[in-house]
Amino acid sequence: MDFLPAFTPPHKSGEQLTPAHHRLRILELLLQAEEGVSIDTRELRAGHPVYTARSLASIAAEHEGALLFFLLGEDSFRALDGWRDPEGIAALCQLIVAPRRADGVPSRRPTTWRNTRVHWLDFHSDLSSTRVRESLRASGTPDGLPAVVLSYIRAHALYRAGPT
Repeated sequence: MDFLPAFTPPHKSGEQLTPAHHRLRILELLLQAEEGVSIDTRELRAGHPVYTARSLASIAAEHEGALLFFLLGEDSFRALDGWRDPEGIAALCQLIVAPRRADGVPSRRPTTWRNTRVHWLDFHSDLSSTRVRESLRASGTPDGLPAVVLSYIRAHALYRAGPT
């Protein structure tokens, strides 16, 4: 499994974001003990916003004939129709969606989107980047965040103000 961190998510351009090198380091810390995972830094190396469809096309070209899956949170899945080239995304991969149930009630879970298969993870976590940021801004300790990541965030004074 490859993780593909964005340099600057196109839908967040103009917002104050945590610098890409910090987001990369946090991801490295999260994955350091995991086997079979790697980090694909192509979008970070680009140095500018890159659209998902373009990255998926590049990955598909490098792995001709491979079946690609794109993992995303339910909030992002629900917004996919507003992304750049949703047809291109659908043509290049199947989707894996991590559910979010803020109110404790499962949402409708479609099994297809634009003629591609949608797989829903069978797990639930209230841990989200939004909740982590909110907890840290309130000087709290986010539940479920590994200590090594929390230490890094605090050492670099990340997520203290504004959207990141």
